[in-house]
Amino acid sequence: TLSPAEVVEGCLDLLGPMTVSEETRAALTEHVSRRGSLDLKGHTQGDDSERRIGEVLTLIASNPEFQRA
Repeated sequence: TLSPAEVVEGCLDLLGPMTVSEETRAALTEHVSRRGSLDLKGHTQGDDSERRIGEVLTLIASNPEFQRA
């Protein structure tokens, strides 16, 4: 089980070495927090966990900080 902050940190790490503002990090963490921690036990392709991770990656990639990196 990953906390919302761990999900955000993991996704940022996957996308490469970049720095985001605390405001961006907080907004991403708040977004993930709306649906609680992420439980990867019993993960299957296309499940809710996978969709949530994809959503966070999309939010990060659409952020101007990422696009300028």
